[in-house]
Order: sequence, then C-alpha cells, then structure tokens
Amino acid sequence: MFPDNYQSVYTGFDPVKFNAVRDLLDAHNIKYRYTADDHQGRLLLPGRGTVRGAFGSLGADLSASCQYEIKVSSKDLTKARSILHDNGYC
Repeated sequence: MFPDNYQSVYTGFDPVKFNAVRDLLDAHNIKYRYTADDHQGRLLLPGRGTVRGAFGSLGADLSASCQYEIKVSSKDLTKARSILHDNGYC
C-alpha cells in the first residue's frame, strides 16, 4: 500500500461548512479527498443491522450523525490552510 500523503484540513459535522470548504478548494484549484462517515448507519454485527435500526434514533442529534473530513496533498497543505484561515474556516 502507498503511504497517504494527504493531511486533514477540515473535520466537522456541518454539511454547509463542508461544502463551502470544498468550494473554496475548488476555486483555488487545490485537489482534495473527502470522506463522509454516517455514525448512525454503521453496521453492528453481521445479521444485527445498523446502530439506528437496533437502538432507534430517539434523543440522537441526527444533524451530527455524519462526520465529514477533507484532506489535501501535503504539498498543498500550507496554501489550503491559509485560504481556509483567510475565509474563517479554521
């Protein structure tokens, strides 16, 4: 497996901020990778279903059920952090 030369520049639960950060990076031609991890949709055990299916969602903050992370190449890290800082995303 190749080493991961990408560093995280954003991690959060807000889909609006997530998309705004992606738009900023796109506007400055910075390539990125992202992940969206749905904590409520995780499988428990084979044949047991998901967390939401087993325990329900009563009382759970569904707006914070999906965690987003954006990573940029190490060579673009300083530029990306500067752009995000200048736009209030740090």
